[in-house]
Amino acid sequence: MDISGPICIVSTFLDDDVAPKSGSAYLFDLTDPANPVELSKLLPSEAGVFEFYGRAVGISGARAVVSASNDDDNGPNSGSVYLYDVTDPKTPKLITLLLPSDGVEQAHFGWSVDIDDEHIVVGAIEDPGSHFCTGAAYVFDRNTGQEVAKLLATDGEDGDEFGEAVAVSDGVVIVGAPRDEDAGPFSGSAYLFDASTGVQLAKLLADEGREQDRFGGSVAIQGDLAVVGAWGEDGWYQSCGAVYLFDVSNPTEPVQVSKFVADDGWFSAYFGISVAIEGGTVVVGSMGDDDNGHNSGSAYLFDVSDPAVPVQITKLLPSDGFEFDFFGLVALDGGLALIGAQGDDDNGESSGSAYVFELSTGAEPCSPADLVVPFGSLDISDVLAFLEAFVTMEPASDLAAPLGTFDFSDVVAFLNAFGTGCP
Repeated sequence: MDISGPICIVSTFLDDDVAPKSGSAYLFDLTDPANPVELSKLLPSEAGVFEFYGRAVGISGARAVVSASNDDDNGPNSGSVYLYDVTDPKTPKLITLLLPSDGVEQAHFGWSVDIDDEHIVVGAIEDPGSHFCTGAAYVFDRNTGQEVAKLLATDGEDGDEFGEAVAVSDGVVIVGAPRDEDAGPFSGSAYLFDASTGVQLAKLLADEGREQDRFGGSVAIQGDLAVVGAWGEDGWYQSCGAVYLFDVSNPTEPVQVSKFVADDGWFSAYFGISVAIEGGTVVVGSMGDDDNGHNSGSAYLFDVSDPAVPVQITKLLPSDGFEFDFFGLVALDGGLALIGAQGDDDNGESSGSAYVFELSTGAEPCSPADLVVPFGSLDISDVLAFLEAFVTMEPASDLAAPLGTFDFSDVVAFLNAFGTGCP
């Protein structure tokens, strides 16, 4: 899943519409978060059996990507990614099919994806890279679909699964390699790259890394902060999981600033199996949590406005959670969190569902100009957030029609909302 402004994308990669387990994805309007509206269904144009269209998805403004990690264009299970124009999300248009310039069979190109206002990043966890199945990632231009760079770890080894998780923000890419062995088997690592040149900037390792931590199994990045999940870390209990924050203001010299865990972590909760960040807020998935039954899952909201001292704000649970729902796949944007439960049974066994949460410390956004948590008041932080979003063409600043166009009408809409103030 992913979310951008009022539009979210949710995939069902085992859907059978085109062929058995060919996959699909859906676009929803979350303008009224309590009443999501399905806008359209995306289907692969040429899918075969078990191509897993929807294995990973991303959306940013007027662009969306959907991967088919088992597509066969470059050989069995080589993988591909579909790039869409979703300016009108009711009638999305396919722009192009992304394929790596050196694609090979069994690479699973599209195992992970992310998109921002400039780039698309795609992970291929079994790309041969420099060793057998070490993994790779590719950067594409989000507007043209042209390949920009191929990313490889300078110290990649067999089976690192480099590309298991990817994220991009402000020209910096983070790639997870959860089976890297610097601190023991499957201890894991993550890497920073320049998105435009493909040059490796740094390697991230947990200060307390140990075998089986799976550090790098999930990653997120925004501004000066990178988030890395280590869902296998033992902590107080086996595989209860942990999350690390890094200051990447100087991406060639990143600094671990904190590590945090759930305040009620338990055996095999897998806290950190999914992470997302927006501003001073981090959401962490814990798909193995048992609050609503075995492997029912949960998610946690943290305030990281002071990255050195993350504060757990609340724990997110579905209203109808049940065992084996695996609630805890997370996405975050515009004060909304989207939490997936791929094992939910509402439409049949493991049919899956997604839940929308409004995130704050009790208040909701009081107007379109209320962009910064905690919500409920308008001040200079909201102005700065709008300006930053407007310059980088983020959906939070797209306040006036036509959507996808950032111009003076958006500025006027913000000023009018800000001047009106909170009710």
